[in-house]
Amino acid sequence: MKLFSLDAEELFIKWETHVMKLGGEDLQINSKNLQLLKEDIQSQFEKEAKQVLAAKRAGGLGHTPKVKINNPRINSNTPKAYNVSDNVFEDLMYAGSSPAYKRRADVAVTPVRNKLPRHDLDETPGPMSSPTKSEVSISYMVTPFKSRKEPGKINETLNSHISLSSDDTVSPGGSRVKYSINVDPKKYTFRTMYQKLSEASETLDEQIETFIELIKEAYTLTDEDIANPATTSQNEVIAVGRIYSDDISSKNTTKLNSKSLLLESCRRLGAGMRILLNIDKIDDYVFFPGQIVAVKGINASGDYFTVTEILELPSLAAAATENADLKEVRARLSDTPLKIVACSGPYTTRDNLLFEPLSELITAINEKHKPDAVILMGPFIDTNHPLVQQGDFELTNPNFNDDATLDDLFRDRISNMIKSINPAISVIMVPHVRDTAAKHAAYPQEALDKRMLQLPRHVKTVPNPSVFSINEIKICCSTPDTYIDINRTVVSSGKYASLQGFSVAARQIISQRNTYPIFPGCLQNQGLLQRSTDSTETPSESLSTNSVDVSYIGLAEWTATPDILLIPSMLVNTAKVIDNVIVINPGMLAKGVSAGTYALITVMPPLIDESKDDTELVTHQLYDRARVDIIKI
Repeated sequence: MKLFSLDAEELFIKWETHVMKLGGEDLQINSKNLQLLKEDIQSQFEKEAKQVLAAKRAGGLGHTPKVKINNPRINSNTPKAYNVSDNVFEDLMYAGSSPAYKRRADVAVTPVRNKLPRHDLDETPGPMSSPTKSEVSISYMVTPFKSRKEPGKINETLNSHISLSSDDTVSPGGSRVKYSINVDPKKYTFRTMYQKLSEASETLDEQIETFIELIKEAYTLTDEDIANPATTSQNEVIAVGRIYSDDISSKNTTKLNSKSLLLESCRRLGAGMRILLNIDKIDDYVFFPGQIVAVKGINASGDYFTVTEILELPSLAAAATENADLKEVRARLSDTPLKIVACSGPYTTRDNLLFEPLSELITAINEKHKPDAVILMGPFIDTNHPLVQQGDFELTNPNFNDDATLDDLFRDRISNMIKSINPAISVIMVPHVRDTAAKHAAYPQEALDKRMLQLPRHVKTVPNPSVFSINEIKICCSTPDTYIDINRTVVSSGKYASLQGFSVAARQIISQRNTYPIFPGCLQNQGLLQRSTDSTETPSESLSTNSVDVSYIGLAEWTATPDILLIPSMLVNTAKVIDNVIVINPGMLAKGVSAGTYALITVMPPLIDESKDDTELVTHQLYDRARVDIIKI
């Protein structure tokens, strides 16, 4: 830690990244593996130094110099706050770009299908096959997918007192499942990569105004009770705004600290000005950039706003259904449990495009689990896959010629495999920003083109993010790794500092009512998560930051609390009940060149209260009657 100037959390992320590079799950912490970690960190630092040196020799290619803007309209009588006009354009530019954009700028050439040595399409490359550069260095610790250990092992279980269903006489899907989508897919068909700064700024301001109304209603306040935190006052006031850092756009660090917190007010109350927050009097807190908070305090000098209390944001109402509809659901299930399989890409290992993990999953779906519904989250074909970047792939269908595209690869592999799933099972597909078949390369995204990809009839494609219902169960799905992005930037203290990072991030997502509440959303921590442009390396699939179309980030907001929140992450694969929501990280189906995990959700039929009227709303309380198993593929 002292050698590389890393704090405890940075070292933890380094270790997790290192474990995923090696394709293992239970890597022991011993002197040998710590030495490998040290060499890995040293290699990253040397690579970054070479990149900086190369950029300097090229005259700063790829680097935008910072320009300090002095606003003559702000005189000496203006409170010492940060004016939004000085920083909003830089923030929005970071939010609308991604590391992938920089790579495209450096290599503006479409990958061609190189005639490289290929493995037999029916088998995993054996030990005599030609490994990539990164595989040479770690081959002694990597197990080929077909010889993976303990397939089908249950790594973790939530609500283990609920038994797994073993009744093979129940036919999955069909009349047992009633599906409905709770978002308007047409709203996602906007023109992507055409972001206007004015529209993005209005969207961000509307979010603050929305929470002002929620705070007023929850605490019985009036307009006069909500004040501009940048205005000097000797009276205690309540302020609602968005958290920023005064140095986060420098890209030297993305992690907040308690001494550099800024609060941006809305245009109506504070002209979008930013004021420094003094939180020395607060013991328990969690802050991250983009978080909307309500604070009580005093700005006595005009230099900073001293926070004396953090107001808790009001929660959305729990998911509920009319009693008559619950009776119908129970009758439809014939008092047997409903089963759902949920998983996330990548669906093939990084050494080939055989999609063996997906094939094994489909076998387990058809022969073992026999679920009523399957939720498949992208990326299905990852733009970061080495063979995709090289254009090195072959198709099994002889009708495709040498000019085959990545969409042809999707139809040839993914679509054909999904067609083998029992047609009585409903399959729901959610895209990812790294999907080669996705039209939108930024978040939010419209649904995959079902007709173009030749997907079967029992497949339903939904936007990213989306909220849909399977019977009475409300499920929210989103594919960006929001957990790791919050953990990169969060600063916490008191009772929150001891909580697991996954739990802290999940609680913030639920309280913010947004699947991606971070802003700016695409900052890259060059000290921790700088990715190489060398496609032969094996970086973790989830380390890339997310491109966000800020003008439409309102599509990621909730109007009702879901029963299940599905967001895949590189953090620990787990399932927890947080604020009465079952939060599931199913993990990735393929981790590097080894096996990943997926989730099996078993939901008991709803309990019926005969004393209630048929029109009365009844909360689902799914957290008491659902079992979640995290299973190794």
